[in-house]
Amino acid sequence: MSLTPSLGLTEEFGVTNIAELVDYPDKAPASIGGIVTNLGGRNRRVGERVAWLTLADATGAIEAAVFPDSYQRIGEANQSSSGPLANLWIN
Repeated sequence: MSLTPSLGLTEEFGVTNIAELVDYPDKAPASIGGIVTNLGGRNRRVGERVAWLTLADATGAIEAAVFPDSYQRIGEANQSSSGPLANLWIN
């Protein structure tokens, strides 16, 4: 499967293409879909896990930090496959 705009993610799931995020104001919420192309993580001082990832679609790629509460929810969502994995705020 290729990442092309014809996948219909925008229409079917109401997501925004990554290239369009440049026009979003700071701290604006956005829903995007894509493929995680790079993933890393580390423990914070207090032992909580933080992940760093690159998410890509047919229009571009972004880097994101996934903080402890979200990191735990994403892990649980991956096991149950229910709903969106994460919410995104532009920063």
